[in-house]
Amino acid sequence: MKLSEACDSFLTYLVTEKGDCQATIKSYQIDLESFCKMFDNMEVSEINVETINNYILSLFEQGYSRNSLIKKAEVARYFCKYLKSLDLLNINITDIEVPKNIKRLPHYLSDDEITRLLQTIRDNDDILFYLVVAIAISSGLRVSELVDLKMTDMNLIDGYLKITGKGNKDRIIPLNQDLIIKINEYLETYKKGIKKNKNFFFVHNNGKLLSRQFIYLKLKEYANKSGITKQISPHCLRHTYATLLLNNGAKLKEVQMLLGHSKIETTEIYTHVAKKKVKEKYDEYMRR
Repeated sequence: MKLSEACDSFLTYLVTEKGDCQATIKSYQIDLESFCKMFDNMEVSEINVETINNYILSLFEQGYSRNSLIKKAEVARYFCKYLKSLDLLNINITDIEVPKNIKRLPHYLSDDEITRLLQTIRDNDDILFYLVVAIAISSGLRVSELVDLKMTDMNLIDGYLKITGKGNKDRIIPLNQDLIIKINEYLETYKKGIKKNKNFFFVHNNGKLLSRQFIYLKLKEYANKSGITKQISPHCLRHTYATLLLNNGAKLKEVQMLLGHSKIETTEIYTHVAKKKVKEKYDEYMRR
């Protein structure tokens, strides 16, 4: 049976057996049409939990409001429950994910945008802010952790940061060799003559500490110069770090540990980003 035929059957059921009003049935019809369109009217037998959850994910990525997304997801689950009652579908209905607390997909930078942003900062000979951005993208530090970064938090010999985050929880974050070289250059050229606040890693050339506002405004300035049009903030760099990890094979538990999340649910938002990236790569390949 085609999905369109199953939808017609379901709508008839709502009228003849459930006795729903026309407004309710019309609402169901609109949501079911988007469901069928998503799967190009495939056979009911081809539907499984993964395809249904991917449909819900696609709505999430399209920016539907929280209430609209929950409603469409619940209609999809109700429809599948009906199909299962007719033995047309053999799935576990409880495995269909109807989200209750929706967060929008975090903004993150593409590889090209990262390159452009860092090159623009480098072209302006701004070694201080170059390292702010490079360390943020390479470590996923919160902006508060960036401004509070101490010299004692760095182990450049073994190549890692030791960060004390929320709840006084310590986490170890590896540093790549290229970044360590840049850090040593910064220490030898920019920071060597600065006497004030020597225990802090990031300081202005007058010895004053960086502020969150400074990082936010400077990042916006360089993003504009780089031609980056998406919304960008220091937290966007943290999102970029998490996305890079997942896109390159890191496990969710590993990303949770590196970000310092207390709950795995907080980290799971990035799996949506990673799935979107995989889909984009697939679509690009299929167009060749």
